[in-house]
Amino acid sequence: NATVNPGLPGATATLQRLTGAGRWVSVKRTAVTTIDVLRSTAGFTVRRRASARTFRVKVKPATEAYLPVKGTAVRVSRRAR
Repeated sequence: NATVNPGLPGATATLQRLTGAGRWVSVKRTAVTTIDVLRSTAGFTVRRRASARTFRVKVKPATEAYLPVKGTAVRVSRRAR
């Protein structure tokens, strides 16, 4: 799950994957759920693959009062054999 501070009603969260060429590509997109004025969340589920992959969440606010933000990259380890 990704948590955004402050709360951003109407924002969109995009799950991105790092390719072998070093580029970020969009994988999934969802609306952000507002918990309260200070926090919003977005959740994604990914399957483990034969090789490890790196993901991050990019949040685009609904208004121009805030800037888009890219989260910390997370490495999902490969599945067990």
